[in-house]
Amino acid sequence: MATRWAAMSAWLLVVGYASVIFYFSSQSEPPDPPFPVFPGLDKIVHACEFGLLSLLLYWAIGCSFQTLSARPRGIASVVISVLYGMSDEIHQTFVPLRHGDPLDVLADAAGAVCVTLLLLIRTQRLVHRAVSEHCEAEGE
Repeated sequence: MATRWAAMSAWLLVVGYASVIFYFSSQSEPPDPPFPVFPGLDKIVHACEFGLLSLLLYWAIGCSFQTLSARPRGIASVVISVLYGMSDEIHQTFVPLRHGDPLDVLADAAGAVCVTLLLLIRTQRLVHRAVSEHCEAEGE
C-alpha cells in the first residue's frame, strides 16, 4: 500500500507541475521576473523548468516500475519531458501574443538531459559504492 501511495503521490506531483507549466504558457503576457532580464534568460528558465520535470518523471517512473533500472527510467523521463516541451510550444501558437519557438524545445531538451545525466551519474556512484562495500565485507 505504501508503494502505491508513493507512486500516486509522485505522479500527482508530475501532473501538478505540468499543469503549472501549461498555466504559464497560456498567459498572453507572462509575468515579469523580479530580477534583471538578460538575453537568453528565457532559455535558462526553460532548461530549469524541464530539468525539474524530468527529475519528477524519473522519480514517478521509479515509484511505479521499481524493477526498471536507472537508464531506461532516465530515457523515458527525457523523452516524456521533450514531448511535453514540444506540445507546450505548439500550444503557445494558439495563445494570443505568443508563438512557438523551436529553440525553446532545444532548451527544454538540454535541461531534461542534463538533470537526467546528473541523476544517472549519482545513481551509478551509489551502486558502485554499495557493490564495493559489499565486496569488502565479503573479503573480510
